Amino acid sequence: MMSAIVKYTGGGAIAPALVGKVKAFDSAPEMLTSFQGYYGFDPSAFAGMSEEELGAFVDSVEEIKFLIANLDKLEQHVNDYIDGVVKYNEFVARCVKAGAKGMEKIDRKDSGEK
Repeated sequence: MMSAIVKYTGGGAIAPALVGKVKAFDSAPEMLTSFQGYYGFDPSAFAGMSEEELGAFVDSVEEIKFLIANLDKLEQHVNDYIDGVVKYNEFVARCVKAGAKGMEKIDRKDSGEK
């Protein structure tokens, strides 16, 4: 007789039988460090995660997908912001230049120069 498959309802690791069984990094342990450095997670840790931890990972993926879907808009906003800062600085520079010329005129008039 076959036993029925029962939905997991635990609270600990989602697949504790797999914890410690991953051999993918055995021949190149530095690859795990590189993988974590590049991507920020250890793929061999999924089996040991709780439902909440796995859900948090999935949420972060959804956030990344949202960001990726909006990169073109975000890039345009960044470019507009940079362009605005540049134009504002150019404006201020023109004001300072005009102000400096005005100061020279004021100083010449006060000293009697023409």
